[in-house]
Amino acid sequence: MPADFAARWPQVGWEGATLEWGTHSRVIARWLAECGRERLIAARVAFLESQRALRDRERRKTYGMAR
Repeated sequence: MPADFAARWPQVGWEGATLEWGTHSRVIARWLAECGRERLIAARVAFLESQRALRDRERRKTYGMAR
């Protein structure tokens, strides 16, 4: 397992992990299990929600919409 897997997983997710580390999804599933699958999945969800909020905020600024 890469040393930075747990730190990078929230940003890259499944597809990014297969591309970044060049490994099969079964190996990634094993790494998730070893690092705490529920915790990492929750971190991924939180990261995606924060990215969505940033995009929404920028779009509102662009179009002059109220918060």
